[in-house]
Amino acid sequence: KRMADAAIAAGRLLGIYHYGGGGNPISEANFFLNTIKPYIGKAILALDWEKDQNPEFGKNDVDWSKKFLDHVKEKTGVTSFIYMSKDMGCRAHNWSAVAKDYPLWGAQYANNNLTGYQKYPWRSNATWGVWAKVTIFQYSSHGILSGWGKNLDLDLAYIDSKEWAEWASGKPVEDPFPDK
Repeated sequence: KRMADAAIAAGRLLGIYHYGGGGNPISEANFFLNTIKPYIGKAILALDWEKDQNPEFGKNDVDWSKKFLDHVKEKTGVTSFIYMSKDMGCRAHNWSAVAKDYPLWGAQYANNNLTGYQKYPWRSNATWGVWAKVTIFQYSSHGILSGWGKNLDLDLAYIDSKEWAEWASGKPVEDPFPDK
């Protein structure tokens, strides 16, 4: 709440994620929605699918994620993003059942050095799996921005602020997978 309110007060675009814990996907989705209720319609929503503290990672990834994402959409009308790493997540499984409906917020870091904003961060030539492209790209978890301290996640969104607001509000997005 503190960080979300600070981002809104600073005039920033807001994204909120649920770190998938591998429990019951519907229960986790309901917990997420209950927690972020004041921000639904104001923030892009995302499922963060990673290995740490997630016993389902590597076992039931696609099915679990799809159930979570479908439930969030059913309850809110908002199409969530799925966040995962390029190397450990995107290419580890056939994500076609998820990718057809949910855009990718992908992560890949050149290193763990402190960095500021980069307009053209390093990216490997490897694919994003079944996603033709990444919609939001996180290139560091060791970012520094004026007024925000250090060890921030730094991202590039390949959508503009109008499209961001459309994703957040659940309004239909003309091209859900923009080619930018």
